[in-house]
Formats: sequence, structure tokens, C-alpha cells
Amino acid sequence: MSHSSAPFYLTIKLTALESHREAHQPHPTVKFAVNGESIQNQTPLPLPREEFESFCSLVREPGAHQVSLGIDFENGRLWRTRPRRRSLRVAEPEVGISLGSLLQKSPKKMSLKEKRILAVIIAHGILSFCESPWLDRNWDKQHISFYGHSAADESIDLTRPFLSTNFQDSTQASQNQSPFLALHPNPAILALGILLLELEICEPIESHWLEEDLDNGQPNSNTNLTAAERLLVKSVDDLYESYRMAIEGCLNCNFALLQGKMSLENENFREQVYENIVAPLEDELWHGWKLTPDDLQTF
Repeated sequence: MSHSSAPFYLTIKLTALESHREAHQPHPTVKFAVNGESIQNQTPLPLPREEFESFCSLVREPGAHQVSLGIDFENGRLWRTRPRRRSLRVAEPEVGISLGSLLQKSPKKMSLKEKRILAVIIAHGILSFCESPWLDRNWDKQHISFYGHSAADESIDLTRPFLSTNFQDSTQASQNQSPFLALHPNPAILALGILLLELEICEPIESHWLEEDLDNGQPNSNTNLTAAERLLVKSVDDLYESYRMAIEGCLNCNFALLQGKMSLENENFREQVYENIVAPLEDELWHGWKLTPDDLQTF
């Protein structure tokens, strides 16, 4: 493209050869006339190409996403030709922007509505999948993820999380520690209470650890529990009653002291968890925005 203010004209003339011409006659040519001056070049050789059958195999080849693929369809057959450089590369969303990274790095602050929607979706997910092959008991915010380009991407839809089964980045205490040292009877429910608090303050629980919560500077089985209990007391005047009740239910499980085994595999315990933790979250979502769990994107 010319950046000159003068008009630029390009005329293309094709000269075809008749079949009866002598072999010594010139080859077909392409003639260019630029601003009235003739320029003659040899006809370019056809680009190399090869036939292929599977479009899927073509787009899966290494580097295919970095170019514009050359594909011809001729007489019912597919041919691949030389690719072109992509003129515009659009960044594709990544999978696995964790809630943990959002709480630490994201400049976007969650609205109250987003917090409550997330709380209900996650609570239902934990009730359905925890203590099953789908989700480990020692889950945390690193296992709640979103689609986005990075943690700083403000276009991330915070109302559509998904549950990750990759447990490599857990911040929970080591599973090698004796369960008899843990004050809380169910780590999955404790983790839900921690996450509800983190959503409310938009900060990771780790930023509220004190030296008294640690052993030689390292977290133990009760670190998050003691930090969360202290933080809940500090934040009590800033929490709606239903939300505070749900967090307290997660942290102390006092509703289930006479319910036998405190496992989500126990139907009695599951019903009590729903009534004392999940239902209050649903009530707050309904009273605030007239939304029910059926209205939300679930796991």
C-alpha cells in the first residue's frame, strides 16, 4: 500500500498462448502497468501442495495455531498449500486461572453479587463432589478456577467457576500430619468456611496468619482454623447474618455433634451441612437478587 497522496494504479494483463504455437515461443507472462509504465515478469510457479484427508490432523500439527493454514478444495479433494503468517494473533483464554491467584493479584474487585453467587456454586460443588474420586478432602482456593488470559484479566466471568482435580498446588497442611492433631472433624467443610471468608474479604487466609498460628514458621493442621476464627470475630460487624452463620457452621460444625460420623458420605451429615451451611447461602442470594441455585452456572 502506498502512503503517497498521489493516486496509484495497477493494471494486470494476462497473455494466453494458443495450443498451436511453436515450442520456442515465449511462456505465458503477466504484465503490470504502473502509472502507465509497463513492467513484465515471468508467470510465478504454482505453490507446492499435497493432498490430505483429515482436517483435524492438519490443525493439530505443531505450530498450526501460529499460522493461517493454506487449504484448497478442488474437485471434491482437499489440498494443503503453503501457510501464511497470521496478520493478527488473538490471545486465546487459558484454563486454570485459580481463585487463589485472583485473590492475590487481580486488580478487579468482586461485587457482592459475584461473591454470593460463587459461595452458593462452590458450596453445592463441595456437597456433591467432596470425599469422592472427583475432589480431595484437602481442597482449597487453588482448585477453583476460571477461564481467562491471566489473573489480571478484568473480563473473567467470576460467576462461572470450574472445579479442578489437580492437587499439586494445595496450600493445605501436609497430609502426612496425624489426623489426631487436627481440631476440626472434617477438612473439606473447614476448607469451605475458609473460602467463604476469603471471598468476603477478597484476600487469601495466608495474609492473616500470625506467628502463633505456625510451627517454626510453617503451617500445621490447625493454622487456617485458628486464623479464620480470629478473622471471623474481627469481621462480624461487616457480615450479613446468614453468611456469618454459614461460616460459623463450617468452622465449628456444632450442628453435627450428635450426627455420628462427620463425613459427607454420611447422609445424615450431608443433610445437616445443607441445612446449616448451604441453605443460609441460598437464602441470602434469594433475598438479595432473587436468584436460586437453578439460575446459576453449576460445576
